[in-house]
Parts: sequence; C-alpha cells; structure tokens
Amino acid sequence: MKLLVYGTLKEGEHANNLLGKDAEMLDAFYTLEGYKMYKSGYPMVVPVNEGEDFKVKCELWEVPEEAVFSSVDMYEGHPSLFKRTCIDEDEDIHMYVYNSPIYGQDTEILPEAVGMW
Repeated sequence: MKLLVYGTLKEGEHANNLLGKDAEMLDAFYTLEGYKMYKSGYPMVVPVNEGEDFKVKCELWEVPEEAVFSSVDMYEGHPSLFKRTCIDEDEDIHMYVYNSPIYGQDTEILPEAVGMW
C-alpha cells in the first residue's frame, strides 16, 4: 500500500517508525493537488473547497499494510480525528485526512511553499 505522510510521520520525525521497518520512501517531495494544510498545533490536511487552488507537499511511502492498519491508525485516531482515505484508486495511494470541523482563530492555512510540515 502507498501512503502519503506529513508531520510527525515523515522521515526523521518521531513517529516515522510506525510505518514499519520494511517501509520504503518512494518520493520525498510528492505534491498533492486538491488539498490544503492547516496548522493548529499539528498539521491537518483537508480537501479544498470548490474554486480553491491549494497544494500540499508530502512524502510518498510504500508501507506494509499491517503497519498502517494497526499502529498508524491508532496514532492518527482513525476514523474519528483523522480518517485514512484512498485519494488515488488507480495507484492505491492513501492518506490521513482530518475528519473534524476546523475552528479557532489560531488556525491558519499554510501556503504550498510552507505546506511541507
């Protein structure tokens, strides 16, 4: 399974080991169109609204499915806080998308240039 990651799941970050020892990075600078990233203590990726043009930079990994379904799902709070979503069925690419309303004045949209959290 391919998994797009950002934040603490990226290479060198403290939760990257949850991807499993057999995980392999396929692309360190994958650009995902049609999504935007918010920041409010931790990154949150959500689909764009109609008419918006945002991109998010992520890392693309090949991961063993058992790693995702157990440790990463628990870490990301799937399916309540973040929901593991298939964003490209042809390529079988999944990502954890924020699954709650975004509130608060301390929440900001990160532009593409900064969108690689």
